[in-house]
Amino acid sequence: MDRLQFQSRSTYNAVMSAESDRPNAAQIDYWNGPAGDAWVSNQAEMDGTLAGLVEPLLDAADLAEGMRAVDVGCGCGATTLALRARLGDGGHATGVDVSAAMLAKSHERATADGLEIDFLESDASAHAFEPNSIDRIVSRFGVMFFDRPDEAFANLRRALKPDGKLVFFCWQARSENPWMTLPMAAILPILAPDATAPDPYAPGPFSLGERDHLRGVLQRAGFGEMSIDDFAYPMNITGSLDDAVAFYTQRGPVQSLFLEADADARMRVLAVLREILAPHHDGERVALEGNTYLVTAAP
Repeated sequence: MDRLQFQSRSTYNAVMSAESDRPNAAQIDYWNGPAGDAWVSNQAEMDGTLAGLVEPLLDAADLAEGMRAVDVGCGCGATTLALRARLGDGGHATGVDVSAAMLAKSHERATADGLEIDFLESDASAHAFEPNSIDRIVSRFGVMFFDRPDEAFANLRRALKPDGKLVFFCWQARSENPWMTLPMAAILPILAPDATAPDPYAPGPFSLGERDHLRGVLQRAGFGEMSIDDFAYPMNITGSLDDAVAFYTQRGPVQSLFLEADADARMRVLAVLREILAPHHDGERVALEGNTYLVTAAP
């Protein structure tokens, strides 16, 4: 999804433990709670943080006017709006997400821009798309949250036309992303001292971060020709040092853990985050290394 994510204390050790038969049940609940609300409230800031990924994603999709395209995990709509603009008068864009609040924001933005876009509240991993009906499926960080990735990507493949294409960004492994590992190493001992390392393949930002695993998922889903290209993307959190601290506590990867913590733990987290992030603040932004894959795959 067009977002960053981290699990709450209650789900950190057993991310998506598959106790429910409903695909992605925990993710659907998560993004229809405070996490989704926070993204809506801070839509402009989050759009700015991830803005540099929109044009490379759409360029890789090799779009043409009149195409029919779907944005998976569209979030608050930034990528979908840009996608629709590229498709021209005869094109058709659909944004799909599980978050009702984010979709409402997406619809509001499209209306304000005078763009005709369909926004669908649904789980793309299991949605009954018309087979062989879509020219392009794109996603900016929306495909790492499937609890059954082989099935999910197979569902997307069936929706594509024979000459269609799937294009998405996903994060590389956690170890390749100091924007996450640096603050987490300081925060987790305070907020979740008994937590063990999560399954690297469980739903979350880094579930597709190992190249061989990602390739295997796509192959098992029936994709043939594919490319998995390194794409460095430093996380620039603009504003003051306090803004960067807020990114990690109020609308970032550990929002749920922070909200569940007691007052003393929160104060300790704020202090350690300021200490950790201060050397990376240049007066205008905090910049930390980030690395993604830009993936293209054909049926």
